[in-house]
Formats: sequence, C-alpha cells, structure tokens
Amino acid sequence: MEFYILINNVKQGPFPLDALASKNITPNTMVWTVGFTDWKPAKQVPELSDLLAIWLVLNLPHKTRQ
Repeated sequence: MEFYILINNVKQGPFPLDALASKNITPNTMVWTVGFTDWKPAKQVPELSDLLAIWLVLNLPHKTRQ
C-alpha cells in the first residue's frame, strides 16, 4: 500500500508504508491512498497506527530530574 501526504499543502508521494517513517508525519498529517474518497488525518488510518505510536513516544515531553 502506498500513501500520498500533504506537506505545507503540497502533495508528495506516493510512498510505501516503510518510507513514511523518514517523512516525519504526525497524527494530523493529511494522507490519501487508493480507496479513500478524501484526504484523512494519519491518526484515522489504521495502517499507520504503528508508525504514529513511534512518533508519539519520540515526541512525548520528557520529565527533567530535580
């Protein structure tokens, strides 16, 4: 499955799922693939859940030691 993404309102792709990791997509990145009737936020696409879980871990605020 390949996805197109919108970055600054510019369509990029298509990218295979494994290539999206290097594109720094966020849960709100708009994506499209064959079968979609419209663009969707990445967080609404089940196939991207593993990729977004990694993004979430990497972007959680870190507690500082006191």
